[in-house]
Amino acid sequence: MVAGLLLLSASGISGAVSSTPQDSRVVVKVGDSTFTVADMRRRMARIPSFQLRSMGTTPNDIKRSFAEALATSELLVKGAQAAGLDKRSDVRDRIRAVLRAALLSDLREQAATPQEISDDEVRRYYQANITRYQSPKRIRIWQILLASQQDAEAVLATIANDEAYQKDPMGVWEKLAREKSIDKSTSMRRGNLGFVEPDGATAHRAVRVDPALYQAALAVADGQVVPTPVKVKGGYAVVQRRGSHGPIQRPLAMEATTIRNTLAKERVRAKAHQLLARLRTQYVRDFHPEHIDKIEMTPRGPLTTKVRPGTLRRRSHPAAAPGRPQGHPGHLR
Repeated sequence: MVAGLLLLSASGISGAVSSTPQDSRVVVKVGDSTFTVADMRRRMARIPSFQLRSMGTTPNDIKRSFAEALATSELLVKGAQAAGLDKRSDVRDRIRAVLRAALLSDLREQAATPQEISDDEVRRYYQANITRYQSPKRIRIWQILLASQQDAEAVLATIANDEAYQKDPMGVWEKLAREKSIDKSTSMRRGNLGFVEPDGATAHRAVRVDPALYQAALAVADGQVVPTPVKVKGGYAVVQRRGSHGPIQRPLAMEATTIRNTLAKERVRAKAHQLLARLRTQYVRDFHPEHIDKIEMTPRGPLTTKVRPGTLRRRSHPAAAPGRPQGHPGHLR
């Protein structure tokens, strides 16, 4: 627990040192590491009071216990360095991870906080992304597309008069769509177009349908079939309204906090991209991603080195038994 408190106290500490003589007094010195009164104060200020109370019963006990724990922690660091652990690859990876996290933390502090995002910025973002916050009524539509009006009327007659349809409307509709619809992109899924907006937009950005389908479905209730064929581009549609969602209206006041957080994160990302571009120019000398092609992933996931086609893979197995019989000749058959 003490190690956790020390780690918490060390996170995000600035390197500034107080100019007062008392704050610059040394509390703990271990090797070349020195911790002053100011360092101790900053570290202890970052630990919740209820956790500090676990280190002693009086303020002086707590401060002395903290100093002792800090010295112990630093001794372990020196011992690890003396043992060469800081040269080990897995330890260096963890050190790099801490450095990355510290750099990103600094970027977040340098970028604007959500509270610093102006009302004008929030308003501009809201207007630029208005479709996220406001959308019209959407209707879920199924269609059976026919080549002619007569074909569409024949399907409508089946729906109105066929006893099988009355008993199993879903099953018969599916059969009609599969056998009759000339729209092969939807015929195998009951002609399901999904939720459609007044302008013909659907949940799939690349898919837009004739707005006449929406207007026709608007005139009937959920679960009903439009009584007449609907003229659309490519033919005549038999339309069924399967459901609907009312319009969405999320006003700016409701979304302002979320937008501020989004804009603050975007600023952090922008700063990170700028920093990475500069660091890449400054430090990257060799970059050969094509060499990764020599690494092969087996179906179960382990990585292996690729070999030329026809090459037999080595396998770990016990040595094969000798090729000639062993033992006394009288024991052989």
